Amino acid sequence: MEMKENKLREMCANLCKSLKYEFRKWPDNKKNVPEKPGLYIIWCKHHFLYVGMSKKLKKRLNAHYLGQRAGDKFCVYVFDRFLCPILSEEDKESLKIWRESL
Repeated sequence: MEMKENKLREMCANLCKSLKYEFRKWPDNKKNVPEKPGLYIIWCKHHFLYVGMSKKLKKRLNAHYLGQRAGDKFCVYVFDRFLCPILSEEDKESLKIWRESL
């Protein structure tokens, strides 16, 4: 068990030391991200938002950037955590009607 904890600590330390890209500048940073497996952390200023992993890192980050909600836990999380709480009941009802029309 201790070996797993040490490995996890090492992985987290390496991830925190890795290259950092501003997600809001994704189209410009896209060329710097490899198309290989990897872990990623998304922050909002100094607040941790999300951690994920992907077999194709660039493709996954691009999906997050484009806001493709279907099958994308990140987009669902952002919606549920940040947008849903500030929607009015009228907005929520409109979304429900829109979703039912699909």
